[in-house]
Amino acid sequence: MVRSRRIEGTPCHAGIFHPVLPLDVRPGRINGDMDIILWPIQNGILHFSGMDVLPPFIAWSVAYSSEEGRREMLAAYAERLRQIETTAPLDFHPRDDFTREWRLKDGVMPRATGQMGARPVRSS
Repeated sequence: MVRSRRIEGTPCHAGIFHPVLPLDVRPGRINGDMDIILWPIQNGILHFSGMDVLPPFIAWSVAYSSEEGRREMLAAYAERLRQIETTAPLDFHPRDDFTREWRLKDGVMPRATGQMGARPVRSS
């Protein structure tokens, strides 16, 4: 989910509807960590182009969920959209945190979601 910083008052958002189970998308599993998977999109496209990037909304295994499960997912997504204006954006390092070689300066801890060593957004 993203919120544009350039168009005041006009939130942009994206939901992710993933076809696998959440257990398959984490470190050491077949699909890897979702934060790492999304990093090029969140940082390299959305943040780079001036958007406030919100934590993703992920609906897992929609095609394999019951009708009741899909209703619950839609209700959770609707609630997420109601909170879009108050949701804190993900943290990204400013350029001043990097050396000329585009490495984090000594003493700067990785904190941006998707960077190796950073704290994950979700505990899934």
